[in-house]
Amino acid sequence: MGLLGVLLRAGADPGAQDDKGATALLLTSVQGTHAAITPLIDAKAAVDAQDQANDTALTAACSEGHRLAAEQLIACGASVNKRGAHNRTPLMIAIQDNYMHLADTLMKLNANVDDVRTWPFLFITQPPPHCGPSLYRSATKTATPASFWPCYPTVRKEWLS
Repeated sequence: MGLLGVLLRAGADPGAQDDKGATALLLTSVQGTHAAITPLIDAKAAVDAQDQANDTALTAACSEGHRLAAEQLIACGASVNKRGAHNRTPLMIAIQDNYMHLADTLMKLNANVDDVRTWPFLFITQPPPHCGPSLYRSATKTATPASFWPCYPTVRKEWLS
């Protein structure tokens, strides 16, 4: 039995939050420690609990590209379309952060693609590392999905049609 199991058996609250509202499940998910997800949920941790920034364990896992943690959270009941910080869904986060393997997984698990087709979430962040600032500024001026393709070359064009 690991330390987490010992703490939970001793009565630790799986829903306890830190000063920013993050639960153990959210912190575990952002680290990609998928082995701790099931014990926390079995101990009645709220799978869709949000921190002060409105992130959930699933949006946290997606922001770091942790596909196995994301799959496990969804299997345990996490909402694949619940919006987190900056009003972004897990699918938006995966695409924006260029985790296409995770985006594929989320789509297979019924993530709402309609949010991706409009692309408003791109306007609130910095350009991805592989996209030069001038190219990104040009894309934001034209503000069409096609204008962002040079910045997001792995985004499947059929997602936007």
